Amino acid sequence: MGVIKKREKAEAMSARKTEATADHHVVVLGAGYAGMAAAVQLAARAGRRKNLTVTLVNAQDRFTERLRLHMTATDQELAELSIPEMLEGTDARFVRGWVTAVDAGAKTVRIDDDRVLNYDTLVYGLGSVADTAAVPGVEDYAYTVNGPEEAEALAGRLAQLGSGTVVVAGSGLTGVESAAEIAERHPELDVVLVGRQEPGASMNPKARAYLRSALDRLGVRVLSGAEVVKVLPGSVELAGGDGVTAEVVLWTGGTRVSPLATAAGLAVDERGRIVTDTALRSESHPDVYAVGDAAAVRQGYGVMHGTCQGGMPTGVHAAVSIVRALEGKRPKPFRFGYYHTPVSLGRNDAVVQFTHAVERSEAAVRQAAHRAREHVRSRRPRFAADRTQQRDATERFFTAATGGDMNSLMELLSPDVTLWTDGGGKVRQALRPVVGASTVAAWFAAIGTVSYQGVEPADMRAELTEINGGPGMVFSGPDRR
Repeated sequence: MGVIKKREKAEAMSARKTEATADHHVVVLGAGYAGMAAAVQLAARAGRRKNLTVTLVNAQDRFTERLRLHMTATDQELAELSIPEMLEGTDARFVRGWVTAVDAGAKTVRIDDDRVLNYDTLVYGLGSVADTAAVPGVEDYAYTVNGPEEAEALAGRLAQLGSGTVVVAGSGLTGVESAAEIAERHPELDVVLVGRQEPGASMNPKARAYLRSALDRLGVRVLSGAEVVKVLPGSVELAGGDGVTAEVVLWTGGTRVSPLATAAGLAVDERGRIVTDTALRSESHPDVYAVGDAAAVRQGYGVMHGTCQGGMPTGVHAAVSIVRALEGKRPKPFRFGYYHTPVSLGRNDAVVQFTHAVERSEAAVRQAAHRAREHVRSRRPRFAADRTQQRDATERFFTAATGGDMNSLMELLSPDVTLWTDGGGKVRQALRPVVGASTVAAWFAAIGTVSYQGVEPADMRAELTEINGGPGMVFSGPDRR
């Protein structure tokens, strides 16, 4: 009896050891904002965990900045962001191809119907596209801004028109930004924004009035309370029988997600989004994490809507949760609150609606700023190293940051490092820290290697300097006044 118990104990220990050392393969589907965030976070950790391998699958090898596709649609050049180059220097593998099936039972993904990938954990980040099936004629006669190819096709068509009418169907934020961009870039065209709701309906009266005045200034004609029920060659038909003549129709009226999750047998909501638990795992298949538009993520205020603002944090959280699970820890619940809703109104104008009321007294704002400063001061580290060691560490960090060397940056950071910024005068940002070695490393690497708000890396000036009597570094862009 004792021999049997000893053997069972040895087998159990061997099984745990094998589980700890065997490769754990994570497959990330979709390289949008959420999927890319998950892949980058996992890749950063894969270098430290020899038993973790990461594969990112996407139909194109170009990273698409979806929130800027209305710029592509008006023939404005955006930065070419290569996914393989973004993953360069990490242990992540990139596979280009269309995902055609997911077998949640067998834990496999089929690519282009001729390749199969096995996974231990799946991050499902296949995002949404414009819903062109809900209204007759949209698929045949309307343009979309689903991706670069579609946006470029629209840009080519607009460039051919010397005059005429462009109908933007859908008065949500995508419709508003697209209408403003087209009107600004093509003043020779008559732009009509058609939608059931008033543009900026979810905004407060002041922001909504500003948005409407900007559309008026750009010459955008707004038809509120109108529903497009059919798209025809050369026109759109409205509910009630009226119509609008149009040489071009851009469809921004709602989105839909891929049917692959439903076909795989994953629990989904009425829109086909994967229903998740608090850690972003599928409620029906816990080895599948859902992120971005593909997930029905419930928070205290309801189900999150798909934006890059919310999608990227879901990707990061999924990656962190996967690593925690591999370490035998319980994933933490996902918590997210929307900070603001920014809406571009052409290249030189915009409006931002903050999620919470910002009508504070001057005294309240000063008090919040004081609390933030005191928090930063109380957490400021005191270095035991001498000045020479401090300078050496700063110079190595500076070199890694300006070279975008994530691995070196992470080696120089403690795992629980917290980055506090002054927020550029924005009190709320001062209260929001960046936490964790990989996140802080990505933050610094992005400053030196990624285009930010129109400032290219070559325009950024990075220099070592003295800060409060000690060695430091400063990143700054060109004077934009």
